Amino acid sequence: MAPSHESWTVERIGAGDAAKLSQIAPEVFASAVEARFLEACLAEPLMLLVVARAGELVIGQAKCAVHRHPEKPADGYIDDLRVTPEYQRRGVARAMLREVERWAGEKGCSDLWLAAEPDNASATIFYDGFATAKVCLLYYWNL
Repeated sequence: MAPSHESWTVERIGAGDAAKLSQIAPEVFASAVEARFLEACLAEPLMLLVVARAGELVIGQAKCAVHRHPEKPADGYIDDLRVTPEYQRRGVARAMLREVERWAGEKGCSDLWLAAEPDNASATIFYDGFATAKVCLLYYWNL
């Protein structure tokens, strides 16, 4: 059963569910959702999009991708987790993260990992409640 609160629910969004993202609160995604990218994301069997909704309004989202390896069990990468400011600190992010954990376990993942900006104090404090931080460097490049 999907987690819920009296004013919001958490659910997995899959192929054919794009219409459930017709109303999105501010700051839930890094930028405007584009239909072609959304459909491609939802069609991926090893990609999860979890949303929190208050009625029809999407108030939070979390994305996770499964990484399969030839030498070890799969792991899940939490690509993003955001909650609109009005609903922050109400358990929404925690409920979405727990749903991601369930899904990743169903997909055979042994671990979850994510990257957080070191100067994002609220994120690092939140994630410290789930995991131990490891210091590493991340490299990004454009294709």
